[in-house]
Amino acid sequence: MMRSDNPEFQRQIWLTWSLTRALVMPALLGLAAAAVALAARDAQEAAANLARAAVIGFVVVVWLYGSREAGASMVDEIRDRTWDQQRMGALLPWPMTWGKLLGSTSLAWWGGAICAGVYAAAAVQAGLAHWPLTLLTLVAGGVALQALASLLNLHMALFDERLAARGGLWWLLVLALWSFGPISLFSSSAERSWWGLMVNGAALTAASAVLIAGCLVVALWRRTADALAVRQLPWAWPLLSVVLAAWGAGFGADAADSGKPALLFTTVVVIAAALTYVVLVSEPNHRTRWAGVLARMAQRDWRKALQQLPLWPASLALVLVAAVLALLAGDATPASPNNLLRAAQSDRVIPLTVALLLVRDCALACALCWRAGVRRPVGAFLLCLLVLYVLLPWLAGAVELKPLVLALLPPVMVVTQGSAIAALAVAAAHAAVGLGLAVWSWRRP
Repeated sequence: MMRSDNPEFQRQIWLTWSLTRALVMPALLGLAAAAVALAARDAQEAAANLARAAVIGFVVVVWLYGSREAGASMVDEIRDRTWDQQRMGALLPWPMTWGKLLGSTSLAWWGGAICAGVYAAAAVQAGLAHWPLTLLTLVAGGVALQALASLLNLHMALFDERLAARGGLWWLLVLALWSFGPISLFSSSAERSWWGLMVNGAALTAASAVLIAGCLVVALWRRTADALAVRQLPWAWPLLSVVLAAWGAGFGADAADSGKPALLFTTVVVIAAALTYVVLVSEPNHRTRWAGVLARMAQRDWRKALQQLPLWPASLALVLVAAVLALLAGDATPASPNNLLRAAQSDRVIPLTVALLLVRDCALACALCWRAGVRRPVGAFLLCLLVLYVLLPWLAGAVELKPLVLALLPPVMVVTQGSAIAALAVAAAHAAVGLGLAVWSWRRP
C-alpha cells in the first residue's frame, strides 16, 4: 500500500525537488511545444506535430532522464555511505522500493505528466486512433526502465559495491532503452497472433509493456528485501522465467511444428538458462554462504536453507524440469520405453542437452568460487566459458576434427536421428565432470 507518510519517499522528494526545478521543467516543455505548434501550416498539422513531439519529450524526460535519476539514487547511496544506515532502519522492503523509485523520479514524472497531457489533447485534435493505449505503453515503459536502472545498480551493489559506485550499469540501460523503444513507439494497430488469438497490435504492445513493468518492479522489490536482510523463499526468480516464457512463446505458437506445450517448455529452458547465467556471475556464491545452507539442511530447517540459497539453483531446477517436459511434450501417446527412445532420438533432446551443459557450467562456477587460490572467480569463470564455447570448438573445427567438436560442444551441431543420444551422453559426461570438480573443490579448498 502506498502512503504519503513514507519516510523514504519524503526524503527523496526533499532531495529531488526545488522551486527552480519545478518551474524550469514546464517552462522548457512549453517553449518546445510552442515552437513545434508555430512551425505548422494549419491546426491539423500542428496537432499531429505536437503529438509526435510530446511522445519524444516523454521518452527523453521519463525514460531517459527518469531512469538515470532512478539508477543514480542507488549509486548516490553507495557513494555517500548511507546505504548501510538504511539497511539498519525499520522500513519494510515494499515501502523502501516504491518510496525510492517514485521519489527519485518524481521530477521526471512531473515533466512526463505535462507531455502526456499535451499528447492526449493533440491526439484527440489530430484524430489519432488508440492514443490511450500508446499513452499506457509510454507510462509502463517509463516504469519498466526506471525499475530496471534501480535493479541493476542494486544487484551489482549486493555483489560488489565498487561496481555500482563507479557509475552502475548505465550502458545496459541504454541497450534496454534502444530495444524497448522500437517495440513501443513503432507498433501498429494491425492485429497480431498471440497463442492463436488475434489481438490488436497496440493493445498487445500496451499489455506487454505493463507485464514487463510489473515483473521488473517485483524483481526490484525482491532485491530490496535481500539488501535489507529480509530473507524470502526463492519463488520469484523461476516464476519470472515462466511468465516471460509464456509471453514470448505466444508470438511463435502458430509456427511451432512440435506443438504449443513443447514450444512453451523450450522457451522456459532458454529464458531460465539465460537468467541462471545472469545471477551466476552477479551474485555472491562464496563458500561461507553454502556452508550456512548445508548447516541448515543438516538441522532439517528446510525453510531457512531455501532462504539462504542463491537465486541460480531455483532457475537451474526449473531448466531441468522444463527440459524433461519438452522432451515428453511432443507425444500424446502414453509413456513407454519405445516412445521415450523415439523422443531421445529426435531434436526434442536439445533442451535437455542444454540443461546438462548448464549443470556443468554452474558446477564449474561453484568450483572456482570455492577454491581459495582463485582471486577473481567470476573472471575465471567467464574465461572458461569463452574457452569451452568458442576457442576450443573453433580450433577443433579449423583442423577438421568433427568428433572433437561434438565432444566439446554438442548443441552446436544439428541433432539428427543418429546423433541425438550421443549428444545427450556427451552433455551428461560434461555435467558429471563439472559436478566432480565442484565436489573436489569443496573438499579441498
